Amino acid sequence: MMQVKDFVFRNAQALILIVAILIWVWANYIYDQEPPVIEIPRAEISHEFFSACLNSEQRLVRAKVEVRNVGPVEVKLTKNHHSVAQVSPYPAGQKFGDDARERGKTNSKPGRIRWPESGNSERNSTDETLKPNEIHEQYHDFVLSPSVKVIEVTSRFEDASPGEDKKKPNWEGGEVRTIYKVGDPICSKLVDSEASATK
Repeated sequence: MMQVKDFVFRNAQALILIVAILIWVWANYIYDQEPPVIEIPRAEISHEFFSACLNSEQRLVRAKVEVRNVGPVEVKLTKNHHSVAQVSPYPAGQKFGDDARERGKTNSKPGRIRWPESGNSERNSTDETLKPNEIHEQYHDFVLSPSVKVIEVTSRFEDASPGEDKKKPNWEGGEVRTIYKVGDPICSKLVDSEASATK
């Protein structure tokens, strides 16, 4: 009988010691450890505009596009694309209807209007790596008819290069759409005479 009690007592001591060691390991090495933080690259894109009549039939709109790294890690830019679309007046001969509106999957929201494009750049290659708080600037010129009053300019940047570390997310890209009131819809003929006088 004494042997059974001694066996139970010794095993109980060993079991308590094992449980105590497991609790100590959990409290000191597992519980206090924070999961690894994966920093996601983030950038903000913004527009600034300048508009002027070149002559009585052409208006220049220059878009300054700025990409700012607002995250804690580098942002890589390899592709960019820019377009301008005519918002007002809506182009003659084109009907504005439901087909000009992009709808979401649920059709619960009206979505955004797809304005007819007046100018479109090719997908340009970019090779820029922005450190935190660094800025990359580009300038894009669009020549429009003076009758265009309001435009929407879209600029998109992305990283299309394959990532070296598959666990680290690449910057998927960002896009900005800006509605801009171009100015006086009529370019005066005086602009032509001023331009020739300065030659």
